[in-house]
Amino acid sequence: QHIQGDILEYDVSKLAANGEGFDSIVSWLVFLHIEDKKSLFDKCFQMLTNKGDSSSSGKLYIDDYFLKETMTKEQVQSLEKNVYCTELPSREEYIDTLDKCGFENIIFEDRTDCWTKFTKNRLQNFISNRDRFVEIHCIRTYENLLLFYNA
Repeated sequence: QHIQGDILEYDVSKLAANGEGFDSIVSWLVFLHIEDKKSLFDKCFQMLTNKGDSSSSGKLYIDDYFLKETMTKEQVQSLEKNVYCTELPSREEYIDTLDKCGFENIIFEDRTDCWTKFTKNRLQNFISNRDRFVEIHCIRTYENLLLFYNA
């Protein structure tokens, strides 16, 4: 089953009442927009199948930003304005919060180098195809995406 929607609004009582849960939850660049990571991960943990041992329990996959080093004031403002992310946890904070919510066998893989290469290429391709993009959409949409891609 695939469900798309606001995870914080999902009624987990239906799952618990039937002894059900999801085998996995996947988030690609979504969780960074949710400030309250503790409530988010508590909800995720409740939604996953839990058969008593960690090898058969549901899995949570997150592809997201994390705070790697102190950001400048400009970087913080860009993150808030262009990416709509107001709070960025560090690696340690992510792992600690997941642990406190009951997750086990936490594997945190830093893909910054790969992601940086991808986003630089995406930006260059976007700029190179400006005229085509504007023709299909409009200049305002192009400029807004340019701000996002530069963030």
